[in-house]
Amino acid sequence: MVEEWLSIAEIAEKTGIPENTARRYVGKFSDFIQVKSTGRAKKYPPDTIQVVERISQLYQAGKGTDEIYELLSREQPLMVRIDEEEQPSLSLSPYEVMEEFRRTNSLILQTMQQVTRAVEAMTAQQEDLAEAREKIDELKDKIAERDNRERELLTRIEKLEEAQQKKKPWWKFGGK
Repeated sequence: MVEEWLSIAEIAEKTGIPENTARRYVGKFSDFIQVKSTGRAKKYPPDTIQVVERISQLYQAGKGTDEIYELLSREQPLMVRIDEEEQPSLSLSPYEVMEEFRRTNSLILQTMQQVTRAVEAMTAQQEDLAEAREKIDELKDKIAERDNRERELLTRIEKLEEAQQKKKPWWKFGGK
């Protein structure tokens, strides 16, 4: 059984949405709605009803156009339109096909070489980063050793100062 395609007026009638609103929804969200043009008339498949109703529900829920577009992109397939008048001619000679293949192959090879160079550069940077981290760790260890030595020296100085304070001055040794 062949499904009958609908006009905007029929979609508006079936959804209970005003015709102008249905037309605006179909225009704004045309990426999700299939259309068949015959002259000036446009027809839509029956599943357009569900898409238009969903758009209406999302607007009523307070969603903005961008949010609705994002939600629909997760829920609905995108429609790809190809105008028959704009289709390129596919009459290429075998030589032209081979040349196009070679050109494409060359572009792919260049891209792969660029990616390889980028990966090599990233690997070198990772190695440099690892070396820098090792040096930082070494410096941290040296700083910790120096801090320990300084603490030991300060402790020794404090002990010497205490011992010095406990000693009598030489002039007091005379017994007078």
